[in-house]
Amino acid sequence: LAGHIEILGNKVADEQAKRAVHRETSQPHLFPSLLKNRAHTVITLSTSKSALKQSFNTTVQSKVKEVWLRSPCHAALQSIDSSAPTKCFASITEELPCRHSTLLLQLRTGHMPLNKHLHCISKAPSPTCKACNQKNKSVYHFILECPVYV
Repeated sequence: LAGHIEILGNKVADEQAKRAVHRETSQPHLFPSLLKNRAHTVITLSTSKSALKQSFNTTVQSKVKEVWLRSPCHAALQSIDSSAPTKCFASITEELPCRHSTLLLQLRTGHMPLNKHLHCISKAPSPTCKACNQKNKSVYHFILECPVYV
């Protein structure tokens, strides 16, 4: 606007706005303590609600992954299926009824009402297959090895 030409305050405001657009910030020592972390470095603020939500979700996913990788369940699942958990399994089973996808997950993890698992959780006196009395009654044995069921 012609009325704002040559007004010092407007020129300074325009320069500051341009610096902000290009992510050029003020000197860190000028920021209030609320905008600094413990190391006294400036916290980068998100520029929009969407960016803030995305940043939060990324942080949460990172922490969940950290906790999962330290979990004993992670080690156990990796010994069964090194690719698990995957989005592929979720996409394959999303159209199935819940009871079917649950059954597939139990088969995949070995957490089925078979003697090997039941013995691990103190619900069966022995892990041995009662049908053949030869091996532990695991999913693999039940489906592929047991002469009674195969």
